[in-house]
Amino acid sequence: MDIAEAGVRSGSEWKYTERPGELIAQLDAGPVHLTGQDISGPTTFRVTATRPDLVRSYAAIETGLPGSGVEKLADVAHGGAWHIGVLAAPGLPEMLLAGRERAFLAQYAIPSLCVTPDAFTDDDIDEPARSYARPGAFNGAAGLYRSMLREGEVSALSPSTGSATMRREAPDRLADGLPPFYEKLDNLG
Repeated sequence: MDIAEAGVRSGSEWKYTERPGELIAQLDAGPVHLTGQDISGPTTFRVTATRPDLVRSYAAIETGLPGSGVEKLADVAHGGAWHIGVLAAPGLPEMLLAGRERAFLAQYAIPSLCVTPDAFTDDDIDEPARSYARPGAFNGAAGLYRSMLREGEVSALSPSTGSATMRREAPDRLADGLPPFYEKLDNLG
């Protein structure tokens, strides 16, 4: 289920933070190899930190982890991304983005957040634009971003029991560390 669909179905801020752990437990699928990519990083990190019995290994990919500077990504006064604050603020996505979903995706999100924006066709953009145009569709994204900004206390949690082993490789000041990190990746080949 995508985050726009989750927003439409919930009718309010999507309460997703505990759901991945609940699902793993309900399916009796753990311990699992868990991956958090992009905005799912804080959620999956929470599962790893609070339910180490469910997680065999954890990989955070292209994400910021709570307590590692991810909050700086929303600080527009110091180079952060404005869309995080807009999506996290109650009522702002509906006020500023309603009726402009395609423009938001095609003219801002894809060109500024993607290394290969030309890889997206009009058809590729049409479906998420249609999905986000539904009433309440931004609730899912809003819940993700609000939670991301409130998850700092997770850094105080560390799995000390169970089979989970965590090795945090995020820099102390994530927002400051991303450009050199990406430059190194670009130079690999």
